[in-house]
Amino acid sequence: MKKAIGQLGVLLAVFLAGNAYASEDIPGSQKTLSGSEVRIDLGPDYSNAILTVSGPNGFSARSESKSGSVAIDLIKAGGTGIGTYTYQVTAASAKTETIQKPLNNGREGGVDNATRQVGVSMSGFFAAKNGLIVDRSNQTEEAQ
Repeated sequence: MKKAIGQLGVLLAVFLAGNAYASEDIPGSQKTLSGSEVRIDLGPDYSNAILTVSGPNGFSARSESKSGSVAIDLIKAGGTGIGTYTYQVTAASAKTETIQKPLNNGREGGVDNATRQVGVSMSGFFAAKNGLIVDRSNQTEEAQ
């Protein structure tokens, strides 16, 4: 029984490592995973983006942008290990939500309502070898 569960885990890991995966994209954004670069181009409705990429051998890189796009070059950042890398991008959207302060702050005017920007995030993973992103979506199982 343990052997069957172990084999199932290995098969699942091989399947996941062979296919790039992403959670729901941020509306209006464009994701590019090619060459050695992970780039997220955000639309004009987003700001304060943070992109993090982690991978084999303890690799971790972070990039920030006030607006526009955010990118990490794996080779320049030292991500030359072979294996599966994960990425996550977070940003603030132009949409706002009202926050009601639960208690009267004791100042004249009573309870004030404030607003904050709504945060968004997107994550996924991909395979890379020697710092280059590998597209395995069109390869046969034998070639992987």
